[in-house]
Amino acid sequence: MQISVTTDYAIRIIVFLDVEGKGTARTADEISKAMYIPKGYLAKILKKLKNGNLIDSVIGQKGGYYLVKDKKEITLLQIMENIEKTMFINRCLEPDEYCNRAAAHSCQIRRYYQEVQEEIREKYFNISIEELIHRYPDSGLGLLCDADGEFAEG
Repeated sequence: MQISVTTDYAIRIIVFLDVEGKGTARTADEISKAMYIPKGYLAKILKKLKNGNLIDSVIGQKGGYYLVKDKKEITLLQIMENIEKTMFINRCLEPDEYCNRAAAHSCQIRRYYQEVQEEIREKYFNISIEELIHRYPDSGLGLLCDADGEFAEG
């Protein structure tokens, strides 16, 4: 299982928008430059985040995108669910419980997958953006820095 580049960008966008605090707008151009995300690709991600009610936008001279929730109210899971088609580790865990053997309810392997899925969901994906930022502070070479370790403009 691997998180897509799109989801990784979405998480980084949410963290970036939090730098100035909830409600502070950043333009798509600022986000694109600071996060090194091509503008066309960024537009698609911003649309998904907006449709998921994680961000909103304002039009005008002081316009841009901003968080609609506080960072303690946004989890990695919420972001991922707005970007990824599925977050299940196996097809049989999808809501339709598809199993080519029609054994979804009696399969011991599926029960194991359910345990693993729940552990992943609880331990890794339910972390809030606030907790993520506090638990893993930027060391000066991370999210808001360029390849030379200088703070990116934005």
